[in-house]
Amino acid sequence: MVGSVAAVLLIGIIIWLVLANFAAQGHPTVPVSPTASSTAPFASTTPPKHSTATTVTYHAPVTKSYLSALTIDSRDTIASWKLQITESTTTKEKLQTQIKTLTGDIRKGHYSNFNIYTQIAQDYELLGNGKSAYDFYMLAAKVSPANNGLAWNNIGNLMEQLGAYHTARNAYAASVALSPKVEQFWVSYLNFLSVHETLAPTTAAVFSAAARATNSATNVLIATANWEAAAGNTQAAITNWRLVRPKVGTAQQKAIDAKITSLQK
Repeated sequence: MVGSVAAVLLIGIIIWLVLANFAAQGHPTVPVSPTASSTAPFASTTPPKHSTATTVTYHAPVTKSYLSALTIDSRDTIASWKLQITESTTTKEKLQTQIKTLTGDIRKGHYSNFNIYTQIAQDYELLGNGKSAYDFYMLAAKVSPANNGLAWNNIGNLMEQLGAYHTARNAYAASVALSPKVEQFWVSYLNFLSVHETLAPTTAAVFSAAARATNSATNVLIATANWEAAAGNTQAAITNWRLVRPKVGTAQQKAIDAKITSLQK
């Protein structure tokens, strides 16, 4: 649930700076979550289901071609741009007011256009307006700071919700190409592959690249364990859970022990 307008705006103002710090410093280990989806920022202990989605082959574009990764892939059809929403009437009104205020701030120099476009897109997403969210994420991408894959990661999440899986994969791949040290972008990409391209021949290579880029970060290991289990590679899944175990707290270790026991049955 969205908080006050001021709090949401503050998030929009600082979000890319925080992500930049992720790349340079990393961020604290996040406890193993009992539930999460592939659009959540961190992996879940719950293995995703297998999918029969078409395998997509994507190569990281050259610098001038990153924007092409955000166009709707010709193989995708978006039946509806409407997103499921859970916001209250009061929150919707606040979001609509914030959109109006932020729109008036574009090119005024009060905040960067990148932050404004990103926040407006997020507001539209919360309002269930997928098309407007996409349009503003595209504007954010066009003015994105160098080596910042946030807009691409956001569009990947949006396209996944809309069922445009080829476009989502292209966007996720571009996000990690732009920001290879940002763990969260890798985890979003890995969770997507784990759900939609579990057995695709190119998936294993992406998981390996994520491990190298993040020095086998905890959440990457969690995503890998979930994927290995979903792919039927039980022993590999157990191995990854054992690598995760010493990196988390006591409560999370108990959850991992239960997970390993379940996999061993």
